[in-house]
Amino acid sequence: MPAYDVVEEFKVTEQESCTTALLQNSTILSGSFNPIHKGHVSLLSKAYEKGLQSGDDVTGTVGRGSERFCFEMSLHNADKGFLTDEDSLFARIKQFSQLRSMFGTEIDFAHLVLTKEPLFIGKARLLPRSCFVLGQDTYKRLLDRKYYADSEEALKLALLEFQALETSFVVGCRADNQG
Repeated sequence: MPAYDVVEEFKVTEQESCTTALLQNSTILSGSFNPIHKGHVSLLSKAYEKGLQSGDDVTGTVGRGSERFCFEMSLHNADKGFLTDEDSLFARIKQFSQLRSMFGTEIDFAHLVLTKEPLFIGKARLLPRSCFVLGQDTYKRLLDRKYYADSEEALKLALLEFQALETSFVVGCRADNQG
């Protein structure tokens, strides 16, 4: 079993005891972060910059000024199952304390949230009024019926629930050769 002092700066809390009021109105980048890479950091950094500009209603929560920016790592991935290897989990957590040295960026504004939610609808229920920052591939999966019991109706109901939970999404695309 790994030494717990590796993650001493992180407070790990059971999600059932975490109040949604603490994390609502957040801008969140979800992922397995195995490993975290420049694309992850760039997506959240761009959302952060957009939030600093404020007042842009197109981006939902980011434009209204999020209270916090978070990386969210689920212990249950919809495609890969549960993360059960403790060494891997602690290695993934530890890398967040090294973001500045790894990428030379000021990203101290971001928190790390651990959940057990494999799907974005579950994340939205847990973290209402939040804005999820997605890459293009994740955005395509968000709208894939596969994650809604292969039902068009369940997908439509989820989209309505996202609206009721005041969930918004910002999609970042990879820059092409022209930048």
